[in-house]
Amino acid sequence: MDTIRLTRSAIFIGPLVAIGLGAATASVRDEVGSTIVGVALATVVTVAALIGRTAALTTALAAAITFNFFHTEPYHSLRIHDPGDVVIVALLLGLGVAISDVMGWTRRRERIARLGNLAFGPGRLDERHVAVSYRVRPDRPARTS
Repeated sequence: MDTIRLTRSAIFIGPLVAIGLGAATASVRDEVGSTIVGVALATVVTVAALIGRTAALTTALAAAITFNFFHTEPYHSLRIHDPGDVVIVALLLGLGVAISDVMGWTRRRERIARLGNLAFGPGRLDERHVAVSYRVRPDRPARTS
């Protein structure tokens, strides 16, 4: 499966897994506890973030809404009664944003390094070349700031 197909699939599969996990654990929420469900949903969000930014954001949003709907009082509504549950919902959203940003930054750095190796040859890549290859585009002059 190529990368584009995997990313597109994860955009839909990630939220479905989060919703399925939240719904499946709703019947045992008293025995399991909201923290364990939150950690399980965070794991789903993290896996989606490793695949792509859009997958992470859609999965994080679905996980937060699912947790709120199935595991916070009053149940089966989008209102939150306990301030501790607000923190878990916010952390699920923040986790998706943070991990997808880090992964996006890592992918950009890898792409720049690959382009630098192609342009300057292996072993000749340094930070100056990375900065130049990243900022200078043929259709725009380089900034001198």
